Amino acid sequence: MSKEFLRDQRHRILDAWMYSVQRIDLLIISISGGGIYVCLKTLEYIGLHNGNNACIIKIAGLFFVVGIVLNFVSQFLSLKMHEWDSYSNYLQLEENEEKEKEIDLYDKKVNKMNIIVVFLNYFSSGIMLAGLILIAYYFLTF
Repeated sequence: MSKEFLRDQRHRILDAWMYSVQRIDLLIISISGGGIYVCLKTLEYIGLHNGNNACIIKIAGLFFVVGIVLNFVSQFLSLKMHEWDSYSNYLQLEENEEKEKEIDLYDKKVNKMNIIVVFLNYFSSGIMLAGLILIAYYFLTF
């Protein structure tokens, strides 16, 4: 395989990866938003019919809200991370040896921020899944 083919393939892989990340973010927001709606409507129904066991629904709703908030924080931090990465890349293109320390500083910031962003993405997905499980449990048992 030629190097040009491998570069093109790498570019396609990065594009596909970015598309997947964007889709997961949209899924988290959409599913959590729908989950909040279901929780509110269920709480309304429970209130009208003097039902008990609303605690599970409230916790599920809280999980969905936290999932959305964490996803928002992740997006904000990701934006900042890309800003730092872009600036580091700009400094590298200048080929100024005096800027090496500054480049290293920004690269370290980017690496640390990336760890935080990845953690927040997984955590917001997990907390959304926990909200879905609680909703399913409620509807299957009560």
